[in-house]
Amino acid sequence: MTDQPMERNQGNRVIDHMNEDHADTLLEYVHAFSDLEAPQSATLIAIYQERILLDVKVAGESQELLIDLPEPALDLSSARHALVHLAHLARKKLAEKQGSSAE
Repeated sequence: MTDQPMERNQGNRVIDHMNEDHADTLLEYVHAFSDLEAPQSATLIAIYQERILLDVKVAGESQELLIDLPEPALDLSSARHALVHLAHLARKKLAEKQGSSAE
């Protein structure tokens, strides 16, 4: 499968919704799936079939970050499912990180 962007209208709906209503989840993605130190904010700028592209602010500088999706995002329904699944994976990974640092 080639990693094509979602159809423009559908992709924009997902992007707008995530940025407006789930900024905290986007930041959880960054904490869980990157080694960036002290990210301040994350903005979803593109959603592809196999990954998402975030603009992450670190120390006032913008950095782009690609994160693989756990399943393809082919339309609105599958994109929603993939992003919710990614959020669950991020929270699980962050809980594991906290548990290992507490030992």
